[in-house]
Amino acid sequence: MFTVSQHHSIALRQRGFTLLEVLIAAFLLSIGLLGLASVQTMGLRYNQSAYHRTQATLLSYDMVDRMRANLVGVRQGKYDLIATDTPPDEPKCLAVSCSAADIAIADIRQWSLQMQSVLPQGSGSVNKDAVGTFIIHVMWDDREPTSGTPCDPNRPRLQCVSLTVRL
Repeated sequence: MFTVSQHHSIALRQRGFTLLEVLIAAFLLSIGLLGLASVQTMGLRYNQSAYHRTQATLLSYDMVDRMRANLVGVRQGKYDLIATDTPPDEPKCLAVSCSAADIAIADIRQWSLQMQSVLPQGSGSVNKDAVGTFIIHVMWDDREPTSGTPCDPNRPRLQCVSLTVRL
């Protein structure tokens, strides 16, 4: 058994030990919370990148649907070479009836405006190759690329979704 003096000396040696345990526990807890915050931040970044990729995929299919709806315009070559520029004005005939060329201009304008509003620095192009296959590219600036195909090796933040279709 311990005598009173031995018990008193043990208590003196342990004085402040509980405070040290609390400080160590708080330190370890803060490291864990910092790790959790880092995981949360990375998850948000990956989620944003996935959202942009999904929107780009939807926009590429949107152009295919527009082309399928205007096959006369496709046969006339109105969709053969679409650059990233937005046509300045939308045709006024959309309320009544339009020619296939006017519908193509409206499609290109609406598609381009959608890309600019949904994707950061969004742009796109449609090209027709020699055998009649259309290649649709949708590009955007991914601030911190997490996955995907870079469009240009000199600009690795610019990401692409490409769709090849034959109408």
